[in-house]
Amino acid sequence: MAANKFTDKHKFIDGFILEGHLRNFIYKDISKMTGMSFDDYLTRPRYEIELINSVVESVAKEKAKNNQKLLDGLKSEVVKSKMDPTS
Repeated sequence: MAANKFTDKHKFIDGFILEGHLRNFIYKDISKMTGMSFDDYLTRPRYEIELINSVVESVAKEKAKNNQKLLDGLKSEVVKSKMDPTS
């Protein structure tokens, strides 16, 4: 029985997939949001990785939206206090 040998193409594809997972893990700050190490993340089945990515992205968007609302409210208060001569 012949041993299966990975070609350069297979190494490239595996490296490309791993790089994509690593970029997602770092960019989306998955470790901070889930408490998982990169190794834990990689050992999950593909559907779980996709679900984790989706949920983390959704939570990050919601946080950004809430932060923007808060900043807008603070800016509005600053503008009002500058316009009010009694303050």
